[in-house]
Amino acid sequence: MENSIKKYFKTVFLILSVVLSPLFLSSCDDNSEDEEREDRVKTVEKDGSVEVVFNSRKLDETRDIIETKKTFWVKNAKIKEKIELDTVPSLGKIKAEGTDSLGKPLTGEVKKEYEFYVTIK
Repeated sequence: MENSIKKYFKTVFLILSVVLSPLFLSSCDDNSEDEEREDRVKTVEKDGSVEVVFNSRKLDETRDIIETKKTFWVKNAKIKEKIELDTVPSLGKIKAEGTDSLGKPLTGEVKKEYEFYVTIK
């Protein structure tokens, strides 16, 4: 019984991810497709820069791992790469709605994700 519930919620999560992702992505873009947004980086200038990538993943039911990867570039050469892992409390789950492949409405719980904000000084 417990495995079937887990399988159901995994299916619901997958379906919701596929159904809701375009919605979230389109709502984030408040400029037209022709306009270039200043905060979107397509390539990293490698003549003297620090590239930072953030990632979060589930460790267990109560904890997540936040990964911060920094790559240091000087004269087009990677001089150093540093990866930091931080264990943080899980944010729990939130209710989400979507539809299955037949169009029937589904409601389930999905993992709430951390948001990342970067301040440059």
